[in-house]
Amino acid sequence: MAQRTPGQAVVEALRAEGVEYVFGIVGGTFLEILDALYDAPDIKFISVRHEQGAAFMADGYARSSGKPGVCLVTNGPGATNLVSGIYAAYTGHSPVIAISGAPAREVVYRDAFQELDHLSLFRPITKQAITVNVADRIPELFRHAFRTAMTGKKGPVFIDIPRDLLDGSPPCASFSTAGKRHKYWGQAKEYSDTAQRTDDLFFEFARVLNGIQPKTFVAENVSGLVKGTAKGYFKEIYIALRACGYRVSAKLLSSQWLGVPQMRQRLIFVGTRNDLKLDPVHPRPLPYFYSALEAIADVKNSDAQLKEVDLAKYKIGNWWHRIRPGEAAVDRFNLIKPRLNGPSPTLTATADVGAAAVCHPLEPRKFTIAELRRLASFPDDFILTGNYRQQAERIGRAVPPVMMSHIAAAIRDRLLL
Repeated sequence: MAQRTPGQAVVEALRAEGVEYVFGIVGGTFLEILDALYDAPDIKFISVRHEQGAAFMADGYARSSGKPGVCLVTNGPGATNLVSGIYAAYTGHSPVIAISGAPAREVVYRDAFQELDHLSLFRPITKQAITVNVADRIPELFRHAFRTAMTGKKGPVFIDIPRDLLDGSPPCASFSTAGKRHKYWGQAKEYSDTAQRTDDLFFEFARVLNGIQPKTFVAENVSGLVKGTAKGYFKEIYIALRACGYRVSAKLLSSQWLGVPQMRQRLIFVGTRNDLKLDPVHPRPLPYFYSALEAIADVKNSDAQLKEVDLAKYKIGNWWHRIRPGEAAVDRFNLIKPRLNGPSPTLTATADVGAAAVCHPLEPRKFTIAELRRLASFPDDFILTGNYRQQAERIGRAVPPVMMSHIAAAIRDRLLL
């Protein structure tokens, strides 16, 4: 079964406590919760004109029904506007659960926009003020908050939820921006010729790293890890790696500036052990690049190899004739011809000959395996097994070796020698 997002976990926690109404104003720090509320017809979100009204309405609901009242606001002024209403609930022993979004954890105490120490503000006027720092603890902490509000001398409880905790769906199975990546988060999915989960590998890497404690480490992933809904998961990974006792730097590097005739972006993590007192380094870009046509100019393809990648019998063959080098097909945007004087676009794992992907700029065909090896900077004698699809897929998933050699050389020369 697919795992819930943090926003869904919050709504499930409210549902478990019998909550029927949530009073508040829409805010950018808790959109994941609102998305989940939209799909929860049994819990109604009551939008108010001012956060103070949300607090007093939650208080009034609690006093009249005997059930906990819930209000939901954003950080900074949204939270401060709750103070009068929450204080009224505190002096009146009214069980109110006040939930606030908060700035991302990485900017706390750094004077970020609308950043405020919510816990210090609400501790004097609530039975308890807590923050949720790990998504897995949402059910536990919400259950504790409701029990605290309703037992003994009743009163309000404040819950602070950092926005980056809500942004990232734990855990992520795939970070590539191609396709509906969120659909498979937390599930086993097809990967090469197997079905497996890939969402937990970074944390397994951190476990091993913490155990062996090398002087430096390198880790990598696709650029999609720092884009869109996956950004929260990137932050979790970054925190986990730093917790192992390392200074960590993560940068997006393009292989075209590291000796590879391909415009492939990879997110490269480099870490140095804290006791070395050395900052991580990344390679400097080269002042030149190689074009795709330069890289494959002297490749010798057999007639059988050329026939294997001929597009004539596929629908995309018609589209190939409609686009010029450097363009992508309008209705098949993954069908791309490289520029004649530039590196190849990113080679992907979509490797069937008839599938829309990078193709030869001058001939109506896909690149042969020998040409793909060149474009990905593999040696000509590098052995790949399987059929065309399997070999091309493995090249499409790989970090270009020459790119990684520049990364390793920078670490060797500037950190280890």
